[in-house]
Amino acid sequence: MAHSDGVEGTAMQLEIKRREAGIGQTEIGKLGALWCNFMHDAPLWPIHGEYQCGICGRHYPVPWTENRAFHAHQGLGA
Repeated sequence: MAHSDGVEGTAMQLEIKRREAGIGQTEIGKLGALWCNFMHDAPLWPIHGEYQCGICGRHYPVPWTENRAFHAHQGLGA
């Protein structure tokens, strides 16, 4: 058997193509996050300051916690 079948074979082929093209992991991650933002509409409830995509499992920070921390910091200096 020359090639693996199923998901493992596909993942291995994608990794080989990524290495041949010289694409780094950060570029792949950015592209994946962009795809997730446009195509996946199943966010899970936020827990501990982040939420998870219900389709691909990516984790994202909850935007309003960053704003709250920023405003709280501004209030301490006044």
